[in-house]
Amino acid sequence: QIVKLLMPFQEKYTPVVADVLMDFILSKFWHIFHEQSLEDFCKIKYKIVAQHLHLIPDRLHLRILRMMENRWLESCASRERMKITLQMLSRRASFTNKIPEAMTAYDLHEPTLDRLFLSFFDDLRGHVTLQNGG
Repeated sequence: QIVKLLMPFQEKYTPVVADVLMDFILSKFWHIFHEQSLEDFCKIKYKIVAQHLHLIPDRLHLRILRMMENRWLESCASRERMKITLQMLSRRASFTNKIPEAMTAYDLHEPTLDRLFLSFFDDLRGHVTLQNGG
């Protein structure tokens, strides 16, 4: 449903943009899903990655370190970060695109997109709970 709603705005890259917008919406509603702030949660994850860097192939170390330095897990946590994320994504795309304009579509359909995401995430949590036996 989210992809269908965004398709007129994003065309070929709609699934990718939908994924990034869902990250933004997750960040927006993070407080519903976790008692820890998103920033604190990410700091702990970065620390875990740093402690286990030796398990990651050497050729990826620089990339991983840059991702942690730039707080990649929080790349969709605010409109300012979204603007940068969408621009970077647009530059990496193979075809002409409207990726940097994704927030315009979000703004136009914010209540619907938020509702659809929250419903999807609730279903996802239910599925994971069932898969984990309870």
